[in-house]
Amino acid sequence: MEKINLFNELFLSEFLVNLEFDKESPILSSDFPSFAIRGSIMYKAKKLLCVNKTHFNNCNECMLSRKCIYATLFETQRPHDAAIMRKYRNIPHPFVISVYPFSRVTTLRIVLFGEYINLFPYFYLVLKSLEKEKKFNIKSIKNFDRPILKSNKLMTNFKVRSSKEFENLTPEKTEFLISILTPIRMKYNGKLVNQTNMRFHHIIRNLLRRFSLLFYFYGSGPWNIDFSNFIKLAEGIEFKSAKLKWVELERYSIRTKTFEPMGGVVGEIELPERAIEFFPILKLGEYTQVGKNTSFGLGFYKLNF
Repeated sequence: MEKINLFNELFLSEFLVNLEFDKESPILSSDFPSFAIRGSIMYKAKKLLCVNKTHFNNCNECMLSRKCIYATLFETQRPHDAAIMRKYRNIPHPFVISVYPFSRVTTLRIVLFGEYINLFPYFYLVLKSLEKEKKFNIKSIKNFDRPILKSNKLMTNFKVRSSKEFENLTPEKTEFLISILTPIRMKYNGKLVNQTNMRFHHIIRNLLRRFSLLFYFYGSGPWNIDFSNFIKLAEGIEFKSAKLKWVELERYSIRTKTFEPMGGVVGEIELPERAIEFFPILKLGEYTQVGKNTSFGLGFYKLNF
């Protein structure tokens, strides 16, 4: 597999927000804290950032939606001149979140893409405004490994990484593990991928599609690679071992007034030596997350050796 010039350019930045929850925090009673935290952030952001309350409940009808900080983050609309996703009004969000492991002291991980990296201070503003209501304290914030919160003042010269940095990465060992930390929810041929039928190529297919969309909307443009070659190679790789289970989850949508299924697969996958060719793809995927509902905390995994 060709490694040089594998990826288009996509800039990303990781923010690790250390949170300490009070015993009475309503977040603690949530079945999946990422949903509660993300939902709280989204609702509070709308209250703080919406400048046209006439269309508070429907951003799509607001003439300011493509300029509004809230709408561009949480109701991200497809650009009028986009050549892809023409059947869709909305495109993938310019961020992912994850919370793992969850306890009274935990870390909220936010990764932002492209020009949206500079909008992290809005996330901080929203989180600060939620502290009293949701009964938690922001203890520290790191941008990758660098502390950026000092005396309640946020440093804004953020560190950034490029997808190009991942192209020639190689693992420390020829065999490595995928530890799926929050449920991965994927479909293949119109059906959900579960703990018994998950295959390596399902993960690679979803990562390739996700990269393609992120490169197009937030990176350097269309990704011109031979998907079929990647997929053919991935189809020939079997897990060395897999300890997987299905986690049933659902999320209440304020917009639709219904509960939406959000279940997925968690666990650990041991990969054979042949999978080393896909290491750069899998490593970049740690930051993009994989599958559906990544902006709600799903699809977070780490590579271990």
